[in-house]
Amino acid sequence: MTAAFALQDRVLISPRHLAGMGEDYLGDVGGPLIQLFKWHVENGPSAGHVVISSPDHSVDLDVNPSEPRGRLWTITHHEADWRIQLSQHTPVEAVAAVAQALPQTLGDNRYRDRIPLIDMPLENIAAANGWKAEQGAFTSPDGHCTLINTPDNEQPWAFSHSVYEALGTEWEATFSRRAPLLNQFFAHISTSEPVQRRFGELNETVREFFLADSLPHTVITPTRGTALGPAVHHAVTQIAQSAPRLRR
Repeated sequence: MTAAFALQDRVLISPRHLAGMGEDYLGDVGGPLIQLFKWHVENGPSAGHVVISSPDHSVDLDVNPSEPRGRLWTITHHEADWRIQLSQHTPVEAVAAVAQALPQTLGDNRYRDRIPLIDMPLENIAAANGWKAEQGAFTSPDGHCTLINTPDNEQPWAFSHSVYEALGTEWEATFSRRAPLLNQFFAHISTSEPVQRRFGELNETVREFFLADSLPHTVITPTRGTALGPAVHHAVTQIAQSAPRLRR
């Protein structure tokens, strides 16, 4: 039977592509660039619009909540001519994994022991996390998240996510041809490791379908009151929940 949670309860959720972007998304993504790598920050023309630039001004991380097409994050390298765009509701952990690795793409290897680059092939990342690979696409075990390669497109790599097309569950991420860190994003969005949220932060559709036992691959567990500790309790619940599917 699915556990009930109050909206203020802190929980662990997996798969993380369902988790939404989190509350302090700007601090989680931009904070390390500003504090550790001394990137510059400027306010944009609209409310909440921030541009974080590398010391040599070759790379910008543009954070614009008012972007007309919902592309909250745009990362651009002006000299190498590449772009990464990520929409609202993209889980902040995967966005942060890309942003925090940007200095290494510019030769700044400070903290590389704390921010490892993922060089594993996409096929291996998919296989390690149970994603299905076929005809130039990778699909998550629950079918709600896909990575599609369209070689002739200006943005040949595109992630898309939706839970039954419900408002607020949809997000997209695109990588242009020369863009680095595709593997970095894929590894951090496809991993089975949970992320922490308030239960009320999760999209209402995700909450409702979870409580109705209609998201069979989704695990949500409390961060308090578990004898094994929250991470171990979540992992045990993942194993127990996957066992019936493996026997089919």
